[in-house]
Amino acid sequence: MDIVRWLDKHKLFYWMPLLAVIAVILFFSIIPRPFEVIAGEKGSFFHELDFSDIEHIAAYFTLCFFMGVAFRHSKIDILRNNHYALAISLSLLIGAMLEFLQGFIPGRYLSFYDVMFNLTGIIPAHLLRYVLKKGKILGKIL
Repeated sequence: MDIVRWLDKHKLFYWMPLLAVIAVILFFSIIPRPFEVIAGEKGSFFHELDFSDIEHIAAYFTLCFFMGVAFRHSKIDILRNNHYALAISLSLLIGAMLEFLQGFIPGRYLSFYDVMFNLTGIIPAHLLRYVLKKGKILGKIL
């Protein structure tokens, strides 16, 4: 039995990577940061660009990618029929809500730039899924 048929019989495996990514994003979004990390002068936008911005891009790229895959193989028609639009919208909504919640967590703050970095990861994930979907085997999975 090939992998595509096996996955179609066990649709839960399409959702497992998505749930893992959501768990990791939630964990790292709600833990408080120590004071030393946030102390210091704020500079320009380019001065503030650091590794955490790349983490935002990677996390939301992965979130949107696996959300689209899970939604495409869902048994719920509205998820399956609108998997591209819903994956983009819900990924952005999750990112915005977590940013809002960070305003209430010690050592964290709400950042519009973080939401923009989330979007910077979401859009390429959508485009990559669209391009890879054109392939024979990957088209059936993605």
